[in-house]
Amino acid sequence: ATNNINIGSAGVVTADGADGGMISMKASTINLSGYISANGLSGSGGYIDLSSNEFYIQNGRILANGSSGGTISVIGVSAGLLSVSNGFVQTNGEAGPGGTITFTTLGDISLINSTLMANGFSAGGQVKLVSNSSSVALQNSVVQTNGGNGRGGQVGISGSVNTTLINTQISATGN
Repeated sequence: ATNNINIGSAGVVTADGADGGMISMKASTINLSGYISANGLSGSGGYIDLSSNEFYIQNGRILANGSSGGTISVIGVSAGLLSVSNGFVQTNGEAGPGGTITFTTLGDISLINSTLMANGFSAGGQVKLVSNSSSVALQNSVVQTNGGNGRGGQVGISGSVNTTLINTQISATGN
């Protein structure tokens, strides 16, 4: 992919339905200030796959909620930056388990003033932030995989060089 995808603040990409649909985007750079959703209105959340050399969320939202949470996968295909600033990413399960949020790259992952949620009614979901060759930094952010009536979910944060958490709340509680 050699082109860029830019979704501005008024931009909306949706695949909402009874069960959430599938959205796949591949480009050199993806810039998101708008809204992407694959929500299940009465069934499971959908699947959102974003693949790029560099990925930027600035005040953007990505949602794959449903009765069971969906899947959001952001893959950095090179050593470019995956940056989320004032972003909101959510795969909550309203009646079942939370979904999965995965950010994987060779470059840096940076979350500032952002929220990642994979909460579930029955059990928490999973959030993975992995830099295979660089660093992961979270500042003033929230990561949740809580289970309302079951076990808490899983949170995995791994930087090959550094992993830095500043004023960040991480919870994977269950009941």
